[in-house]
Amino acid sequence: MTDSGSFRFPSVTAETHEIIAAMKRKGFNHAYVHQQTFDTNEISKLRLLGHSLSNKLELIDGCKAAIISLSREELDDFNYKPGDTDGLVNYALSLAGVNMAVLIKEGNNIVKMSFRSKGAFDVNAFAREHFDGGGHKNAAGGANFSSFDETVEKVKTKVKSYAAELNY
Repeated sequence: MTDSGSFRFPSVTAETHEIIAAMKRKGFNHAYVHQQTFDTNEISKLRLLGHSLSNKLELIDGCKAAIISLSREELDDFNYKPGDTDGLVNYALSLAGVNMAVLIKEGNNIVKMSFRSKGAFDVNAFAREHFDGGGHKNAAGGANFSSFDETVEKVKTKVKSYAAELNY
């Protein structure tokens, strides 16, 4: 359900729906799973979401891209737990006119990135070329071992170098 964007991405096939139909016939409670996945949150996660959108979301000058960057200190301030930032990059991508979004998250000795795009821009190729990552055309991840601040600047610089492709 999460990898398919609740079954809305182009990669979803008839077979995907047939598998879900078979699960339903066996008693699968899809409403309960959706509620537990999307409608049950800790207050710290919601506060991190609010901070991310209010204070950390920025548009990248000169191209139709947005970025959210969260330092280790910020994550700690909001009692971050794995999964608390799942889907956060999609808020940035949902901005009108934005064709690429990036979530940068500082970990222990590594900075991780999630890349998302709409349309033709291939974030898989972008992640592979610049951040030892990969994934799919419109959803990919990457990593960097430079400092958090250096990584944020590198991401911004690399994204700006694709302005012509992003500003379609």
